[in-house]
Amino acid sequence: MTIYFSASHNEPVALEVNPSDKLPDLKTKLAERGIEISSKYRYIANGKTLLATSTLAEQGVTAGTKIDAVTPLRN
Repeated sequence: MTIYFSASHNEPVALEVNPSDKLPDLKTKLAERGIEISSKYRYIANGKTLLATSTLAEQGVTAGTKIDAVTPLRN
């Protein structure tokens, strides 16, 4: 399925993933595309932070979903 990934207000990038993929798999695919991955990012889809231990499908990610990488707010 195709999802869209965006980080730091950049244009979304189309990415092919499987519903059974987990967040570490997504990060690997992003790195393979040359997209910088920060350990400080939180990955948000459908208003929820994605967990590394659940599949994308279990977290409500479907074809066309946009995943945003955001940095936490500082105090």
